[in-house]
Amino acid sequence: MIPNYRYGDDKVQSATLAHAREKAKKWLKILDDYMIGPSNVFVCGGQLTLADFMGACYITLGEVIRLDHSSYPNLTRWLENIKALPYWAETNEAFYSHFVAPFKDSPFEGL
Repeated sequence: MIPNYRYGDDKVQSATLAHAREKAKKWLKILDDYMIGPSNVFVCGGQLTLADFMGACYITLGEVIRLDHSSYPNLTRWLENIKALPYWAETNEAFYSHFVAPFKDSPFEGL
């Protein structure tokens, strides 16, 4: 539980980031170890499903702030499989040019 601090207090931001970081690590580990695991090509096994597209949307948001997913090898492999789809680059061109590229030199908090 995040402690109750006054609005605008730097402790609020620090506590919120620490809480969110731990939650993100927990869920990324579940995704990496159990949902994708060492043998699934896609989230639901060998078949590409809506779960893969939805998951890729959430995971690639981390690219805006340059999150390092190397601690999650199954997730990294899965994301590479998704990005290898023939329509990935064209479909996500606006995301990378308008949301990732403009912030490439901005400082961000990571996991």
